[in-house]
Amino acid sequence: KKTKQTSEEILKKFIAANPGCEREKEEEIVPEKENRELAEMVALIKKHDQELASIKEEMYNLQRSYDERMEIQVLYERAKEEYREEKERYDILCKSKLHLEEARRNFGTKYMEPIKVAFDKYYALLTGKSNEEFVLDDHLNLSLKSAGKQRDISLMSEGYRDLIGLCMRMALIETMYVVEKPFLILDDPFVNLDNSKMGEAMKFLEKISKEYQMIYFSCHSSRMPRMNTM
Repeated sequence: KKTKQTSEEILKKFIAANPGCEREKEEEIVPEKENRELAEMVALIKKHDQELASIKEEMYNLQRSYDERMEIQVLYERAKEEYREEKERYDILCKSKLHLEEARRNFGTKYMEPIKVAFDKYYALLTGKSNEEFVLDDHLNLSLKSAGKQRDISLMSEGYRDLIGLCMRMALIETMYVVEKPFLILDDPFVNLDNSKMGEAMKFLEKISKEYQMIYFSCHSSRMPRMNTM
């Protein structure tokens, strides 16, 4: 016991003589705690950085998705406006179609028969034939009825088509201008006609010149009518 007391006394005397020894031991413990806390803070910062990076990426994706949606919205609004304009145009065309169909029906009722009668008159006057039967449709297209069949005028000779075309124009003029006769300008309408039919053509011009004032152009004297007004 005396020895133990002696040892403790010696230690106390040593510490008293060397006071820095006890503080060095305490200071060794403090850095270990600080390092541990620092490591925990670093780990927490890294975790927060990762979370922040994840949030930024999500924000970027959301922004891109938003931009895409806005672009789609712009395209949608543009398409909706185009649809509205096209729908309006379609409605106008539908109404125009109805009015044109009604006008055509009215035209057919009012003018088809007079045009056909006038055409037959001018055709007989020009060709000397009154026994040929022509059919006039709603579009003012003529066809020749022969042997129970209708022949398309476009399949006939060029000179014959010119004759029919002139008769048709004269029929339209007579039907449309009942009160005041228009001024006629004819640009060599018989240029494709056979010489054998030229005499009848000139007589035709002489007859209609009694009702209409005309200017007649031709590049050949054989197709010039004998009229005092020319």
